[in-house]
Amino acid sequence: SENNVNQTEFVIISLVDITNPSVTIDTPSDGSSFEPPADIEINATITDTLSAITSVKAMINATVPFNITMNLILGKWTCTWDNTSLYALGDYKITIWAIDSENNVNQTEFVIISLVDITNPSVTIYTPSNGSSFEPPANIEINATITDALSTITSVKAMVNATVPFNITMNLILGKWTCTWDNTSLYALGDYKITIWAIDSENNVNQTEFVIISLIDITNPSVTIDTPSNGSSFEPPANIEINATITDALSTITSVKAMINATVPFNITMNLILGKWTCTWD
Repeated sequence: SENNVNQTEFVIISLVDITNPSVTIDTPSDGSSFEPPADIEINATITDTLSAITSVKAMINATVPFNITMNLILGKWTCTWDNTSLYALGDYKITIWAIDSENNVNQTEFVIISLVDITNPSVTIYTPSNGSSFEPPANIEINATITDALSTITSVKAMVNATVPFNITMNLILGKWTCTWDNTSLYALGDYKITIWAIDSENNVNQTEFVIISLIDITNPSVTIDTPSNGSSFEPPANIEINATITDALSTITSVKAMINATVPFNITMNLILGKWTCTWD
């Protein structure tokens, strides 16, 4: 009450920042997929109400981690994961580490992305060549080079024809996928489309590569003259019976004629009777 004052006692307190920076990952979105060697842009919005952001890194995966330093560009913290081709296909966790000037750290924000293979295998057919022809019972060797930059080739088949298809499994031998169409004698003469189906471990399928080949008959009919016998003699006006056995393994006999003489020829049409081609020179 006498206005005496004590102002010697005091305490010192500190105003501090103990709050971690706020992190929002803008890109990539969680669950997104990329095919190597894609460059993956990583962008984040990072704010701190009290302190300055001093360091931001993107950590790729937790078990085999590596960090990419992020830089502030036009209000976004950004970096690029540009060596995805060095990493196996699969899921990767991208975590943002943000540190402020008070050493507060936010390492809780992450997205999971996948490195995937969405490209079909590459197929080059070496044999048979497009437009080639074969006479049954020829064995047709089918050979192809099949590559895949990211995945393993798991199945290759040669499909013969599209309307009445059958498949032949191809095997990898000395760098080529190969098989043999070995029952051509069971198929009608004509054109056949041979398509290669190649499937990789990610179930990408290439079924676009094909060649068209032809099964053809290039062998002349087989002819055996049964009568008359070579060197036989006839007295006019004898009728001379001409008989022949004519076969063809692949095609139908469409016309048979007996040609009399070579210098002044004439032809007699022969007819098929009881398995023999026959006519009479009368």
